[in-house]
Amino acid sequence: WSMIGWTTGQGYYEGTSLPLTSDYITGKTLTNMGSKKISDIFGMLGFISTDYLVSVGPAGVVYIPSFIGNTLKSLLPGRGYWIYLPADKTITVPGRPLEATEQLPLGIGWNQVGYWGTNDVAPATGFACIAGTYDVIVNEAGQVYIPGFIGSTLKKLQKNRGYFIHNTTPTTLRFNCP
Repeated sequence: WSMIGWTTGQGYYEGTSLPLTSDYITGKTLTNMGSKKISDIFGMLGFISTDYLVSVGPAGVVYIPSFIGNTLKSLLPGRGYWIYLPADKTITVPGRPLEATEQLPLGIGWNQVGYWGTNDVAPATGFACIAGTYDVIVNEAGQVYIPGFIGSTLKKLQKNRGYFIHNTTPTTLRFNCP
């Protein structure tokens, strides 16, 4: 499993309705796929259906190649996505990288986010702008950061990776504090 961060200002959705503004960084470009599907976006990223077996987005929505019941209908700026790959693969997410001042709404509970802050910093530093609003951060390897807990195993954040953040209060994620 790899957790990627969709850390550019270009997003995609299928269907006729725009995603909720609370689900992505507003003001970014969202392209309607028309008759195309999320599989076409994965193809644009260089994946073929045998490259990945499943992708899981925020709120547990799922995309599995050749499965008729897929619920993952968008890839949105600022969010994180799990992808199960049978082999290592490098991808480039299309669009302009997000700026540190851009803001992503986060609700109470678990949020899947892409990290577009400073690379190789401690979680307390990287997520300083939302200090006090979360109690746990987890990466794809299951490493955990708990504020104030000396046994935390998540030591450094990686740009363009995805993370789970458990919020205790609604907030807005940004990496340049006012």
